[in-house]
Amino acid sequence: MTAFSLSDNIDTISDLSGTDKISFQSDVDWTNMALFRSYNVAGVDTYSFTSNDLNIDYGSTAANDQITVQGQFNGQQIETIEENYTEGTPANYYLTSSDMATIVQYIAAYDATDGIANFDSVDDIRNDSTLMAYIAGQWHT
Repeated sequence: MTAFSLSDNIDTISDLSGTDKISFQSDVDWTNMALFRSYNVAGVDTYSFTSNDLNIDYGSTAANDQITVQGQFNGQQIETIEENYTEGTPANYYLTSSDMATIVQYIAAYDATDGIANFDSVDDIRNDSTLMAYIAGQWHT
């Protein structure tokens, strides 16, 4: 398990085996967390993913605190993201790997409705209040 807090800056991690999770300290606001997977829009309601990596932006300001999970969608996945980590206690809110996959599918489909790619990075997601509200609504308690 890896626990991140604000000001940890830019990190890249990969999961080679086992059941792993990313945890965030209490200074990270889970409602302000954006997820992104690179994709191309090929027409109205048509898209294809171009990367197996998951990008997570969790800072109070876009592009300051980010994690790239290499191979998240290629069988080398982090199984859980949890917030408000305290050693020995359960998470208050969490996302599963299935939730993460659903979120990035939703983002790509949402973007492809007009046939034009409008989102090129996790920073673009942070600037879209509709997508940020959708992501916040996917967390489990």
